[in-house]
Amino acid sequence: MKFLVTSDLHLSDRIWRHRPIEGDSYHSWNQVVDLAIQHAVDGVIIAGDILDKQQNLSGPIQQLLKGLQRLCVARIPVYYNQGQHEYQQEPWMTAGADTVWLQREDLVTSEGWRIVGCDYQNAENLQAFLKSNRAIEADILVCHQVWKDFMGEVGNPQGEFADIQGNVRVLITGDYHEHICQKFGNLIVLSPGSTHMRSISEPEEHEVFLLTLNSLMNKPVIQSLPLYTRRLLRLNTRDCPSFNELKKHTEMLLRSNESYVEFHKLPEELCKPLIQLTHRSEENELVQQFIQSFHALGHLFFKQVITDGNSEPEVIEYLDASDRVSLGNCLDQFIDAQKKPLIHSLAVSLLQSPDPEQALHRWIKELLDRDIKHGNVIDE
Repeated sequence: MKFLVTSDLHLSDRIWRHRPIEGDSYHSWNQVVDLAIQHAVDGVIIAGDILDKQQNLSGPIQQLLKGLQRLCVARIPVYYNQGQHEYQQEPWMTAGADTVWLQREDLVTSEGWRIVGCDYQNAENLQAFLKSNRAIEADILVCHQVWKDFMGEVGNPQGEFADIQGNVRVLITGDYHEHICQKFGNLIVLSPGSTHMRSISEPEEHEVFLLTLNSLMNKPVIQSLPLYTRRLLRLNTRDCPSFNELKKHTEMLLRSNESYVEFHKLPEELCKPLIQLTHRSEENELVQQFIQSFHALGHLFFKQVITDGNSEPEVIEYLDASDRVSLGNCLDQFIDAQKKPLIHSLAVSLLQSPDPEQALHRWIKELLDRDIKHGNVIDE
């Protein structure tokens, strides 16, 4: 059996709220559907963050359902779990005619592979799931989590790959926006990555996996397939110290972008590239010339390098006003997780969710369910 494996579609009208960067997630989703049909797969696996928000306007829902309808007509089922971005009691995916929520229903392939899924969980619930019979007896786990092996302590990871026990041979995980196929001990970890750029600091190349499962005696065959998305052009005044040199190099990259757009038939809304310029603090006049010349030809981002001549350059990144900056990295400086675990877990839930009100309701429900189950009294 063959499966197309992806995650982190983040279907939304815009990426950066205050910039007209539109259509990226929809074009990538259309490519996912095209690839599934082209390769005649037996199913599509989506490892969470299918939608960018829990409460959506009509645009993302319409695009989601159009893609699901095309897959249904091609008789390709979709197997999915939820990430923290779109988590709901009844996912929008259930509106699709041929979708399977892996949180509730396992899949056993004709070759004997058992595929088990789990929606995004806090650390306590994830550990409970990984110790359950469902997880231990699975051959493939589909999750959407922050893993310590990828992120270190950044983002308050809920688990690490060593926590996965039993028969599990493959972990498919969403959340980490990099495309990775790597072995950790005997475990094969597949991180499809995001289908398009969600931040100027993310990789510009995006891919999905084609996963072929033979008998359980054989190893799975894993192939990466490219997605063609909006280009990112990176420039550095270190390589082009004068404006004439910088202008000439930028124009060459823009011509290359035009060829790329034409060859891959990108839609009109994706033709305008992202342009990132790294410059020194004393080059403000050059930067202003650059802005005047190219502001209409690309979405501009800037990095400033400060040098004092005696040490390595210090990079200060100028973020667009609507770029997503995580506060999770700073949380431990203000709230001690050991002394105030309840408050810390609430803060983590609120910071990690794009919809804090929904996250608060979910956190309260989990807390009440846990305390009712264990007979605890809330005293914090």
